Amino acid sequence: MKSKFLFISRIAVAAVTASSLCAIAAICAQEAYPPDNPHFRKSATATPSPGAAKAKATNLSAKDKNFLVDAASSGGWEVETGKLAERKAQGEATKNLGARMVADHSKAIKEMVDLAKKKGLAISTENIKAQQLSGGPNFDKQYLTLMEQDHQQSIKAFEKEAASGDDPEIKAWAAKTLPTLKQHLSSVADALSKVK
Repeated sequence: MKSKFLFISRIAVAAVTASSLCAIAAICAQEAYPPDNPHFRKSATATPSPGAAKAKATNLSAKDKNFLVDAASSGGWEVETGKLAERKAQGEATKNLGARMVADHSKAIKEMVDLAKKKGLAISTENIKAQQLSGGPNFDKQYLTLMEQDHQQSIKAFEKEAASGDDPEIKAWAAKTLPTLKQHLSSVADALSKVK
């Protein structure tokens, strides 16, 4: 009788333990996949603290951070200076090139800012100003010469990052963006050869 009682007690303890584990699993599942209850949803989808984002940013190497900041600065400058070219250029080819710089570099900046944000690094191009260039007949040559120099430097920086960057996603983005920069340089060189 005593051994039968111990056997039943052990079964009862096992059942209580199993039901407790089920209850804990149910609570964990609710937090991971919030039900329609807004209180659970709120706690499960809370945004990470600024400290968590900062911790992510510190995982980026100085080389990757500098690349992103420099690329954003250069891209922002090309967008703003491209807008200026759209307004002040004498030749249609230069105006069209300015418009292409605005479109392509705006897209690249958005991708870069999103990638940097994902890595916990805040980048802004809001306060970047256009290059001051004199208007008139020399504008096109000045603008195109600056674009040529800037794209040569950018291509070197992007090639270096694509080859030896530390973060795989940033390396991949640099490699993906390189062909566009090379097309820009080719278009700039072509337009420059036609300007007097």
